[in-house]
Amino acid sequence: RETRDVPGLDGITSFLRRRRGHCTSFAAAAVLYLRLQGIASRVVTGFLAQGELDDEGRYVVTDQNGHAWIEVWFEGMGWQTFDPTPAGARAEAEALAAAGLDRGLGDWWRRARADGAPTAR
Repeated sequence: RETRDVPGLDGITSFLRRRRGHCTSFAAAAVLYLRLQGIASRVVTGFLAQGELDDEGRYVVTDQNGHAWIEVWFEGMGWQTFDPTPAGARAEAEALAAAGLDRGLGDWWRRARADGAPTAR
């Protein structure tokens, strides 16, 4: 089923209702939740270098490698990277819980899973 990204808070609300979206929707919703909890966080966008290497040993990066994730500020540790999209979030949440740092993102992910977590498109 086709999904369409809507900008701003309406987009986050739409994503939470549809429970489907792209990585930007997952990142925006996670950051909104964390900020509402008073936890410093930000959305980060960029490209993932993965897949095949070219003849010179370099990754070929295209718009297909575009991705969004988040960074969360932990006192004494600085900005830590997390990926709230389902493919990466489960491992991230488990790592947070194991490290005793699951305030915020881990809680968000546990609640999302309990409520029938959104699925990546």
